[in-house]
Amino acid sequence: MNPTNLTNPKNQSTQTTDNAKNRAQNAQSAQLLYADTLLEDFIKECIAHSQNPLENHINQTKYILTQTAALSQSAKHTLNELVSLIDSPIKIAVIGQFSSGKSTFLNAILGQKILPSGITPVTAKVCEICYGQTLGLEVFFANNTTALMPLEFLNNTNKQTLAKISHFKLYAPVEILRSITFLDTPGFNSQNESDTKTTNEILKQADGIIWLSLIDNVGKNSEKEILHSHIQKYATKSICVLNQKDRLKNEDEIQTSLKYANEAFSGLFSHIVAISAKQAQDHARKAESNIQAVLDFLYTQIIPNASSYKPHRILKQLQALTLQELYMTHKYALRLQELQSYLSLQNAQIKFDLLQTHLQDEFDALFRQYDAQLENLSLKIFNALREQEIEFSIPHKSAFGLTKLHTLKQTITTLPKDEILSLLTHNENQTIRDLRKLRFQISNFGKSFECFLHQELQTFQETFHKWLFQVQKYTQDNEQPLTITLTKDYQNASQKALFALQSELETLSHLLIISYQNAIELALEKIDAKITFALKKHKENPKEFALWIPTFENIRDFINQGFHYGLYQDKLFLTNSLYKKMLFNLSAEIEIFYQHYATMLAQKLADLAQKKQNLKAHLKVLRDGRDLM
Repeated sequence: MNPTNLTNPKNQSTQTTDNAKNRAQNAQSAQLLYADTLLEDFIKECIAHSQNPLENHINQTKYILTQTAALSQSAKHTLNELVSLIDSPIKIAVIGQFSSGKSTFLNAILGQKILPSGITPVTAKVCEICYGQTLGLEVFFANNTTALMPLEFLNNTNKQTLAKISHFKLYAPVEILRSITFLDTPGFNSQNESDTKTTNEILKQADGIIWLSLIDNVGKNSEKEILHSHIQKYATKSICVLNQKDRLKNEDEIQTSLKYANEAFSGLFSHIVAISAKQAQDHARKAESNIQAVLDFLYTQIIPNASSYKPHRILKQLQALTLQELYMTHKYALRLQELQSYLSLQNAQIKFDLLQTHLQDEFDALFRQYDAQLENLSLKIFNALREQEIEFSIPHKSAFGLTKLHTLKQTITTLPKDEILSLLTHNENQTIRDLRKLRFQISNFGKSFECFLHQELQTFQETFHKWLFQVQKYTQDNEQPLTITLTKDYQNASQKALFALQSELETLSHLLIISYQNAIELALEKIDAKITFALKKHKENPKEFALWIPTFENIRDFINQGFHYGLYQDKLFLTNSLYKKMLFNLSAEIEIFYQHYATMLAQKLADLAQKKQNLKAHLKVLRDGRDLM
């Protein structure tokens, strides 16, 4: 022990306090660990000792899903519904084309005239008909609120109120509803496409169906198409009811319709019967209505088989939940692979996108226009050359040694440089206007390239926003920071390349006009000096020295020198031109940046691969539970 602590109460107190804190922290950690272990054991024990095999499967699914990811609200809702479904009635959807008499038929089944019949707005909403101690109506609104209403509400609802309603739930003390809940649907052939969508959604959760058709209009192609597309999967536990048989003249016509329906709907239904829902509501004609055939089917086939329908439905939905999680994990991995691929190809994509634009042509046109302006300028100077006849004397010795002067006449080429200079440097000169336009185009190309980079950035952002939108469907991980970082760094790399390009373009643009007059003067001076020098030498010795008559190519060479032709050719025309260098630098920087994310993406993909294995193992457990069905 430190001797100081023996004599210093303050130090001794501090050490005691620290030791107490450490003991408290260790105790707390142990408690948390024990609590986690206890909770884990408790959950497993609850699952293991579940009395109902279906409930056991539900709990196991809930447990495995919470081990891999937090449960979504949708998954929680589904699992809770499955728990309540264990002791709930099966669901039978009543489906039919518009105006096929579904409401009247259901009233006949229930033995009470409850639902409104005919073409009314109410029949466009789903009505769940279930057992209740008393007759009542619960209205579910689109804003997730509910309200209890009198039954008269079904007959008195206007379109404005109906638009705010999601669906209805009707409670009735009818014995058949203890075993079966009926779902009165909008049908497939109504004028509103959303009705068909709603009906399709109901089919996904229904345990069986009653397809209602008009006996005198049965077997149309549109009806058969719907049945083959949506109903065929329920053939073993569905019945086709041909309603309004009372509209036919006699039994022969009824049997003819039944025969045709059996041929047209072969393999689609377990049974096909002809009834009159209208007659069924008349006690005196109930037997004649044949409604008992429907009731017999429900009591002898659907209700007895309810015990097999329910496990099938529960296990099917549990598998669907697990498959959905497996699907989402798989899709999330695919999204990450797409991101990985997109990032690795981005530099090549920029080059490809550039080739698809007009920028290559626009940039090449700059040099062509520059070259054409110098060509035009040279042509103007060449066309301004004048021929002039002059006389000059040269000494000549005769045969006797006497020197005489001989006068020669010679046509020479002259350059009116002052006149040409005045013409070419006047503000209204077309050449100056054309060069100013070219100067603007050179400078403006930087803006065009900026627009290209901005479009690339927008595409980059849109791609990641779409990717983020897609990936958020499959994971609860927050990928927003990654998207922001990539976009920001991409923009910085773009701006760096852009500024370098614009700087050089501005130099070329500025040089084009600022050197114009000096270039003209220099070219004219050189041409004139060479003409004058050649003339002088020619006058001295015509035989040895010829006159210099400038060709168009000669003039163009002097113009090229004055206007820095080699510089513009290098920057605007040759293989290693400005924008190609800038694009190369940009893509190289982006490639380096993207490599930074390769390790992170690879690790994420490895984690997802392990997650998929765990889900597949649980799916096998659920499939082994099919012995309950």
